[in-house]
Amino acid sequence: MFRFKNKTIVIVSQQDWGKMFISKHHYAVELAKMGNTVYYLEGPSTDRRIPAGSIKIIETAFEGVFVIKHRLYYPGGLKHKLYGMHALLIKIHIGRILRILKKRVDIVWSFDISATIPLAAFPKYVFKILMPVDEHNNKHSIVDGNNAHVILSVTNEILVKYRSCDKPSLFVNHGVSDVFICNIADATANIAQNVALSGNFLRNDIDWETLLSIVKENPGIMFHFFGSYRQNDGNLTSHAQYVPVRELSEAINLPNTQFYGIVSSNTLAEMLRKMDVFLICYDISKDQSNGT
Repeated sequence: MFRFKNKTIVIVSQQDWGKMFISKHHYAVELAKMGNTVYYLEGPSTDRRIPAGSIKIIETAFEGVFVIKHRLYYPGGLKHKLYGMHALLIKIHIGRILRILKKRVDIVWSFDISATIPLAAFPKYVFKILMPVDEHNNKHSIVDGNNAHVILSVTNEILVKYRSCDKPSLFVNHGVSDVFICNIADATANIAQNVALSGNFLRNDIDWETLLSIVKENPGIMFHFFGSYRQNDGNLTSHAQYVPVRELSEAINLPNTQFYGIVSSNTLAEMLRKMDVFLICYDISKDQSNGT
């Protein structure tokens, strides 16, 4: 019977490794905890100070998790002009990475909806999982779904896009870390009510108009923001298409808000237990899955 244990797994993601974790990073850590060796393959670097074709394997603070930092040996813009040529060259590049690992890769688990590093670039013997968890309209990602053995996603709306691939597909809910599960509730009454918001506040689908109205209309309530809100302190900001600078500045300067930045899962869990309300405020008109 197949088990996720003692396997060498490559996770492919366009979001870099860093302090701010989203699904891709959490999967890497949890798979390593299960007894696997995990290599987190970032998107190709565009930093020209890094030599073309450079490949570096870096240890992380998590046992069994390594980050692969790399730069293509050819112009990255080729992907947008001649994708077929890019697909051929990236296969050579991935081959170089796999040789450096000096370990036979068992599984590739791809979150890459840009198809910058397609599943087709990996050897046929590798078991391939495609897990699109973000919205996109990339035709190359849909085509690359044909190279997956199974397709997973957190919304059925995303899975529908891959029906043409005729591959096994499965809806998978978002997970919750053990540190957030507590059977002992804090029954201490807060004189001043506390509301918590957690996430990446550099996202372009936050409904800032509604959120700012809620904060302003409740001056007696304290709103606590946990997560990225500065462009230079997050590993996800380079991929943001729009940064709500004006809205963030207004929210930060309100007397009943407090921004903590990126905190560890343990710290976040501890802080959330002291809160009275947990608030999310996204604009579902900007979400292909309509907020599901």
